[in-house]
Amino acid sequence: MAETTLKKINPILAFIAEIFKKAFYLVKSVITFILALFLIFFILAIFSSILIVKEGGDKFYTGEKILKTEGIAETQNKIVVQKITGTVSLNGGADLFYGGESITPAIFENTFANIKKDSQVKAVIFDIDSPGGSPVASDRIFELIQDFKKETQIPVIFLMGDLAASGGYYIAAASDYIVANPSTLTGSIGTIMESYNFEGLYEKLGIQKNTFKTGEYKDILSDSRPITEQELKIIQDLNTNTYDLFVQRVSEGRKLPVEFVKSIANGQIYSGRQAKDLDLVDSLGNLDEAVYQAKSLANIQDFKVVEYQSNSFFSQFMSQIKTNFSPLTLLYKPATIYTQR
Repeated sequence: MAETTLKKINPILAFIAEIFKKAFYLVKSVITFILALFLIFFILAIFSSILIVKEGGDKFYTGEKILKTEGIAETQNKIVVQKITGTVSLNGGADLFYGGESITPAIFENTFANIKKDSQVKAVIFDIDSPGGSPVASDRIFELIQDFKKETQIPVIFLMGDLAASGGYYIAAASDYIVANPSTLTGSIGTIMESYNFEGLYEKLGIQKNTFKTGEYKDILSDSRPITEQELKIIQDLNTNTYDLFVQRVSEGRKLPVEFVKSIANGQIYSGRQAKDLDLVDSLGNLDEAVYQAKSLANIQDFKVVEYQSNSFFSQFMSQIKTNFSPLTLLYKPATIYTQR
């Protein structure tokens, strides 16, 4: 009787095993298909970003999206909203860790070029979400904003999102007005450079690194030996030079005494509310507050708020899958104005 029961069970087990086997191959095929599709999207995104950066001009934009109209429906006055997200860099392209395009001088140059060709634009709002980045790119953008304001007299407003720290705050300081959410993370005025010493690890692994150089300080950031006191001084001087320029730009843009800026420029991150108390931002709120301040500075009552839209495939793709709060922001060090990853 036991043998008869076993014979009845075995076909059932075999049938179940066959189902699991087919299900496994089906799941494997689906995963492979998704990975292949994502790889194709990734390659297209990189290619698209490279083309956009190279071509520049109007090719950054497919047009405008009207967000709201206030006053007369037929008004021609525009307040432009330009979203800028990611690390601040010179060369740009896709910011894979942060989602979207990097923030580059080219983006500002093209935004300003489009505005100058449109006499209906009365103010521009940059909706920023950035941990900072390149000090050179940050300073170039700062100058571009200052030059644009002097040339056109068009108000520039910055609206801070989750994060506008270090280089992100650097460029915002050039604007006429800054709006932050009470929970925005901003400030982080300071600089940092890092190096690693793997000498002990190399010894444990039996690795010997040979360095051939034609200059005493050519291997100043070598990872196979301790840094010398003289090298430490050289690096600190470099940091100090960049830090002083950062402080000067904040002082200039925010019209604050240099000594006061230095007193709070210790790399500390501030909430939007704390930044408001320190005069690092002008008011607290979101897009409605930024629009209100823009119309006030532009001295207009009737207007439509339009958003410049990028034709970057990667930006459009990432905007569909990016969450409002991404743990990827934790990969960045807002205290530095150098590369943040």
